[in-house]
Amino acid sequence: MLRDLGNAINTFLTIAPTTIGAGSTEASTEGVGEDRLGYEYAVFVFENCQPLGTPLGVTITCVVQESDDNSTYTDISGASTTHNVTNTYTRTELAVNLGGVKRYVRGKMAVQFNGGTGPYVIISAIGILGSASEYPV
Repeated sequence: MLRDLGNAINTFLTIAPTTIGAGSTEASTEGVGEDRLGYEYAVFVFENCQPLGTPLGVTITCVVQESDDNSTYTDISGASTTHNVTNTYTRTELAVNLGGVKRYVRGKMAVQFNGGTGPYVIISAIGILGSASEYPV
């Protein structure tokens, strides 16, 4: 049996590219959930463009969440990170062992703007499910 990468992973867009901010000081976006049944590991890749407008500072918190029913989500312990964004594109990866994690997973991003005028940023996130328990997936 061929075990190429395409048969070993499942990628999904959890947060489609979206503009966040535009005058607000804090906002968050919850992603779309994915059924992780049959996968033992995940990597979530969170991205943002260079902040636009004139923010004095931007803080982004990236979180992986879990759910039994793909409706009510809670944060997975230890699956979050917070970083300050300067005037650059930022990519953050979070690896999650899915042992003991509920059936559905998704990403969430919260953005905090610290002063300035008209700040906004474009964010997105993808999930990559791996270590399939059976091949091909």
